[in-house]
Amino acid sequence: MVKQVLIISLLLVMADNIFAVSKTDINKKSTFPTVPKYSISKSEQKVANNFLRLYKLSRKGILNKKLIKNLQKNLSKSATFKDYRVWADGVDELVNLKSFKSLKDTCVKYSKNVHSSYLKQSLNDRVKNICFKRYLKELEEKANFSTAFHKRQIKYIKQNVTSIMENQTEVIRLLNRLASKKDIHSLYSKTITNHLILHKKTPSTRMIKELEMTPTLTRYLQTRELATPKISYQFFNTLIKYKNSLEKALDDKLGKKEIQQRLFKLTNFYESTYKFLPQERANLNMVSIAKDFTRARDFQTSRKILNKVLVQDTHEYTIQTKFELLWTYILDEDYKGAYEKVVVLHLKDKKKILNNSQLSFWTAAVLEKTGKSEDSRKLLEQIIKENPISYYSILSAKKLSLDSPFVANDLYLKSFRNEGRSIATALKVDPTWLKRIHIWGDLNSYYFIKQEIKEKSLMSNYDEHILASAKVLSHNGDYLDSFRVIISGLNSGRLPFSREVLEVLYPTPYFHQIKQRTAKEFDPVIALSLIRQESGFDRRARSHVGARGLMQLMPATARRYHRRLKTSHLYNPSTNISIGTKYFNNLLSRYDNNLVYSLAAYNAGEHRVDRWQSDFLNNDSILQDIENIPFRETRKYVKLIFRNIFFYKMLLKKDGDDKHKYNQIFDLHLGFNR
Repeated sequence: MVKQVLIISLLLVMADNIFAVSKTDINKKSTFPTVPKYSISKSEQKVANNFLRLYKLSRKGILNKKLIKNLQKNLSKSATFKDYRVWADGVDELVNLKSFKSLKDTCVKYSKNVHSSYLKQSLNDRVKNICFKRYLKELEEKANFSTAFHKRQIKYIKQNVTSIMENQTEVIRLLNRLASKKDIHSLYSKTITNHLILHKKTPSTRMIKELEMTPTLTRYLQTRELATPKISYQFFNTLIKYKNSLEKALDDKLGKKEIQQRLFKLTNFYESTYKFLPQERANLNMVSIAKDFTRARDFQTSRKILNKVLVQDTHEYTIQTKFELLWTYILDEDYKGAYEKVVVLHLKDKKKILNNSQLSFWTAAVLEKTGKSEDSRKLLEQIIKENPISYYSILSAKKLSLDSPFVANDLYLKSFRNEGRSIATALKVDPTWLKRIHIWGDLNSYYFIKQEIKEKSLMSNYDEHILASAKVLSHNGDYLDSFRVIISGLNSGRLPFSREVLEVLYPTPYFHQIKQRTAKEFDPVIALSLIRQESGFDRRARSHVGARGLMQLMPATARRYHRRLKTSHLYNPSTNISIGTKYFNNLLSRYDNNLVYSLAAYNAGEHRVDRWQSDFLNNDSILQDIENIPFRETRKYVKLIFRNIFFYKMLLKKDGDDKHKYNQIFDLHLGFNR
């Protein structure tokens, strides 16, 4: 069985008029052709490595005087990393403090420091956090000191409570240590409670356990719809007990009366104890049981449960609950009911609907089925505009192309226009800054890559910095971090959408080897798309279950094709691709070239797909079968692979449309000719 390592979700904000004429053709080469050249010395790599090692140790509370002194010395000689001295100088000051009072004064000093540079401020704030963390640890060691001493500390904490509360683990440990000294514990607890209430903060479960449960705190937790951990745990356990009992009745196919009795116990308990439950988890479990009834085609019961959740749920999960409600009508082919009972009543806020492209796409399907073709078309266009690099935007383009002279690729490309300034032919980016991006990528420190990019956020050519950093990372083989940089830029609205952005998001390493292994069996773009999702092209990737290499092969699976294979051989790209493509080709043969079933089996295992075929994947519409895949991870995985295939075919200029109106896999064009 193969497990997925990488799932990337992309959300973009695009221009207002979806079919306006493009100012820049996305299908042409971008105006970002070159990145400044730079070279990296061994000393620069060494300084960065030592800095990162000490920085990580500091997060564990370990500060070594000698190593810090050496780092300060090396940083003073490094023009590339000179700004990082802020942190080294700060921790050097901390390790040389002699008294508790000087520690307190130093913490206050760093909390008041203001730097014009984002990077320096961030490093200063890290010193501040280390300082207050140390203060709390030393305070914990002084737990047995006098009440007068602790009253002085309460005053200090009140003055610095925001910074102190950034170290919640240490605050919780302090409260726990003082639990036996009730009067002193009460003083600290009230100070923290007042801070939580004043700033409308929701305390963690661990924090609630350590706080004194005063009437004030109890009322506050009730207004935040929070129960005490003990009560919440007990109620949730009971809810799960009722849910498991109902699921067993469904699995054992007990009589309708028994199932209804167990359902009544579950829903009645859910409604009567809702304010005491961990609500998101409770709602997820209720939607899960509703989906069991949907799969059993008991749509009425499923709708009753989902409507009960909609009455209670005021959080983000509401959108997903609305989709599941809409889905019951679609599976029942009751499109009139879907429109009247869901679209009209629950889907009035178009902005929220468009935040969920799955709900948007199927709402468009309902509109089309109920004779509102123009409304359906507009919604499909909006999906492409709001979420262009999503599975559903691709389906929307394919759907629109059925009634358009344009093929889906052209229709998709015409959906964008690049607003904003014209960008120079060469990236105006500081080579020294690029060196740091490169080095942090080598050291697998996405945290400092982010800090460096944020440092440039106020510059007028911030978009150039985003793309330049992503290109450097991609060129260096750090594909996953390059994806993250691009996605963050797109989500922020600071990076315009372009062909070159897509080229960074969809690179083609190992493609020559892939084509050699797949040319006679299946489209190599499928294997390329699969590798992107499985490992992000990291040949050393290893999942938590032990899947290895580019195609994330389990050793046991790989040995079906190479009996004497050593596990370490799976990190060899050629070996991994050879075995992985053989395995996938066998899956295609097993499932009659059905790409949906083959991808699902690659992700979740053949035994599961064999069971799902008879229980869940039995609709005439394969699109509906994808939505009915029981595992959320596998469902998402299949959709993302199709998304990858679409964009790779676009960039590689491969045929993205079928010669026939409907192919054997989907009842819409999806870009497969077999």
